[in-house]
Amino acid sequence: MCIQFCEVKNLERFKKFGEKTWHITSVIGAVFIVFYMLLTVANIIMRRAFNAPIFGVTEMICYASMVACCFGLAQTAWKDGNVSMTIIHEMLPPRARRAMYAAEGLVSTLGVGYVAYQCILQIFVKFRTGGTTTDTGIPLYILTIFLAMGFVFLCICLFMKFIIRVYEINHAPEVKSDNDSSEATTA
Repeated sequence: MCIQFCEVKNLERFKKFGEKTWHITSVIGAVFIVFYMLLTVANIIMRRAFNAPIFGVTEMICYASMVACCFGLAQTAWKDGNVSMTIIHEMLPPRARRAMYAAEGLVSTLGVGYVAYQCILQIFVKFRTGGTTTDTGIPLYILTIFLAMGFVFLCICLFMKFIIRVYEINHAPEVKSDNDSSEATTA
């Protein structure tokens, strides 16, 4: 199976679409970070000045952190911000290295897709059981929706990167080895 774009221009549009989309999700995550930072400061002020801490602040901060992380997953993957094992890749020739990156992308996409699917199933389970959080009473299915969204976004991002890498494998210029260039100069 070969995924091809008609022109390189389409690939560039595809990359720009990814950049914009995952930037938006990371901005949403940043909003949740700012929210829990402000909530923390407000709680400290309320506790010190009025001896009246905000009820459920610890729980709200935990869940806001989870949402921020979920929305930041795709941007991190898009920018290759995750830890990778480059020592194995460095030993391979360029074409094999690109093929290995593409294979890793496919395996990652399938794995994250399965996790996203399980999270979506959990939304329905949490909705049917009607559980809520301990302090604030937030329905658990709402939190599970955010978790599922993060993994769905990550799955889409990884699949987009897989498409780009397959395209790059099929359209990358061949790199000549040192032996080929030395034979060409002696002939």
